[in-house]
Amino acid sequence: MTKLTTPKGRSEFVARSREHLERMRVALIHELASDIRAARSPGGSGSMDSADLASRELEQRMSVMLSARERDRIIEIDRALARIDQGNYGECAACGFEITEPRLDAMPFTQHCRDCQRDQEREAKTRYRGNDIAYERLEDSASNLPIEEITREPIKEARK
Repeated sequence: MTKLTTPKGRSEFVARSREHLERMRVALIHELASDIRAARSPGGSGSMDSADLASRELEQRMSVMLSARERDRIIEIDRALARIDQGNYGECAACGFEITEPRLDAMPFTQHCRDCQRDQEREAKTRYRGNDIAYERLEDSASNLPIEEITREPIKEARK
């Protein structure tokens, strides 16, 4: 990949990125804190029927799930800030090429260039799909066995 900017322009971009990442981090921390406060508030469930209680429980579970995502995002931002401090922000962790500024604008905490990210996603999808295929084969092979073979206890290996 070719560099999009001069070293001076790149350093200004990195400085702007740092400010943006720090603002994102502060906003996520405030959001996480308000989620935690909301989850801890009692909410007066005394007059709620079972549907209301179920709805409230679902909302709490969603809040916990979103809080986990927010914590993960804060960790990603912290790692990006560390890369800025180390001087390798915007360098692809996989291939070492420079990550384009438009990509960093869109995802300032990304560690990979577009091509390496696509390769990783493709590999992950293949692994996931491979697990599905292996499971289907296991199910198919088990369904072709006579019931006696499926229910029989495994043969214990003789001790040496």
